[in-house]
Amino acid sequence: MRKIHSFIKSCFTQSCLLCMLLSCNGNSKQQKMTFWDNCDIVATREIVNGDTVVVCDLSTVKQKLNIPLSLLVEDFEVIKFDNSKEEALISQRIMAPIVFSKNYMALHSFGAFPLKLFKRDGTFLRHIGAIGQGPGEYYMISEVQIDEDNNRIYLSSWISDKILIYDLDGNIYPPIPLPRRVVRCRMRVDSTNKTVLMMGVFFEDTKSHIWIQDFGGRVIQETSSLPYDSDQQPIEDFIITGQHTKSIELFREHYKNSNDLLYHYSIDSNKLIPRFKIINMKNDIVLYELPNQYIVETVHSTGIQNDVISTKIIIDKVSLKGCYFDGFITPSGVLLDQYPMLAYMTNGYFSLVDFGSEIEKRILKVNEKDLSSENREKLDKLRKIIEKEEDDCSLLFVGKFKQ
Repeated sequence: MRKIHSFIKSCFTQSCLLCMLLSCNGNSKQQKMTFWDNCDIVATREIVNGDTVVVCDLSTVKQKLNIPLSLLVEDFEVIKFDNSKEEALISQRIMAPIVFSKNYMALHSFGAFPLKLFKRDGTFLRHIGAIGQGPGEYYMISEVQIDEDNNRIYLSSWISDKILIYDLDGNIYPPIPLPRRVVRCRMRVDSTNKTVLMMGVFFEDTKSHIWIQDFGGRVIQETSSLPYDSDQQPIEDFIITGQHTKSIELFREHYKNSNDLLYHYSIDSNKLIPRFKIINMKNDIVLYELPNQYIVETVHSTGIQNDVISTKIIIDKVSLKGCYFDGFITPSGVLLDQYPMLAYMTNGYFSLVDFGSEIEKRILKVNEKDLSSENREKLDKLRKIIEKEEDDCSLLFVGKFKQ
């Protein structure tokens, strides 16, 4: 009898312990909040001509929060650019995307200086091509792609009928002809299959905004022009695709575009599929797509020379929650909200370049009491990088978007 009583008592004790553990686990799960738990639902999924489109209603966006960069990217780091050579110096804030490969990165500022090739640690290697009108030269750069595996760099200029080709040593190769002139084009070059996916706005003789061609200039397939207002002029618009996702996202920016859609291009069906739209926005907008979020941006001039205000909204693709935000907060607590911060992002990377003296001002605004000991060390490291330089230096903040 005693054995039975002892057995029952033991079972009861174990059951109580199990209940307590389950209760604790349940509470910990309840207490574990994500960033999006603090945001309201600001979008819905709607069916448009058989396609599912995420529609964000501006009137539902009320909150404003700064976004932890760790929410969006992984492998975040701060890199100091080489300033040991005159030709390595970056004389201004970079106003164009930085392109990355495994061991290299290239940057430009449209026509301010030639394309600069660096190692991923910031060591300057060489200029690629030159500003000019001769063979292998360009006036303003529109798009760059580094194909490290095939020892190639592809470059398209602002208005052009060809893609320039170099190797990583800067040697020039015969260009890829385009079937028509393009403006501010985006491209995906496939060296192995010798094909190019081109995206660009149109001139009068343009049949489409997106096509696939071979290296000889022969069009393999193309779509009809995007379903936008037909009276838009080329000078008023350009194609935006950050190429952050496995899909081919496409948005055409032009005046009075607040009702426009962000599309995906389907190679298999050779058509554009609507994916995202914002409504009740009175201003011109730019739509960006990240692997897990959409971002909407409007830009307003303050009336002061070169001074603009950027209004930004972020929407999570899964929960459809979102908010306004000014910028991204690095792990070290520094707020990055420079304009045009979003335009720097390309090919699956967040990247931003700024002078050390400007970052130093932002460090002064960091509340170090809110940082963990690990992140305080990161802030100290950033501060020492800047203080070590007698002259001003250029810093790169970079991380790969989480897929």
